[in-house]
Amino acid sequence: MSSLLLALRNPALLVLMLGHFTNDLFGGILPLYMPVMKERFDLSNAAVGLTILAYTSLSSLSQPIFGYLSDRRGRRWYIAATLVWSASFVAMYGFAPSFPVLLILAALAGLGSGAYHPLGASTAAQVSEPRFRNAAMSLYTVAGSVGWGLGPVVAVALLAWLGPPGSVVLVVPGLVVAGLLYQQMGMVDRVRQ
Repeated sequence: MSSLLLALRNPALLVLMLGHFTNDLFGGILPLYMPVMKERFDLSNAAVGLTILAYTSLSSLSQPIFGYLSDRRGRRWYIAATLVWSASFVAMYGFAPSFPVLLILAALAGLGSGAYHPLGASTAAQVSEPRFRNAAMSLYTVAGSVGWGLGPVVAVALLAWLGPPGSVVLVVPGLVVAGLLYQQMGMVDRVRQ
């Protein structure tokens, strides 16, 4: 238990955990928006499934590509840019004028999630002391799972409060956390050296 507490004293790890939380929170938004979009665009269950598939498949299948690219040309601002990217497309869900546009928004948001994961995980490992690395990575993973779990709760709150256009509010946490990540990446660069 002490290794978990010691890992939590690492500010760079905490910000990366917040980034993972935010990234996966965005992933949990789409499923709760789909009943509203199903009614708005008169979608079949197959179309709803295709939209979720567009997000999840691009999020998952793009990770090895982004991992490879970040190994080759990784820059400190990339990890922050992935959250800005995802937040921008998730924020537009409620404004989609048609099903094809919603499908494209979901796919593009999924790409942002796919880009965050290899960058975030490798960076979390790099900023963690070797003797606490497993504890740190478990905390990093839990942060993403909690975000994914709370995504539907946030979606319901936004839909109840502002209706579908409430998705625009999600750009705020994306930009704030991206700013924190960018700021902390200076410390990450020093740790790497």
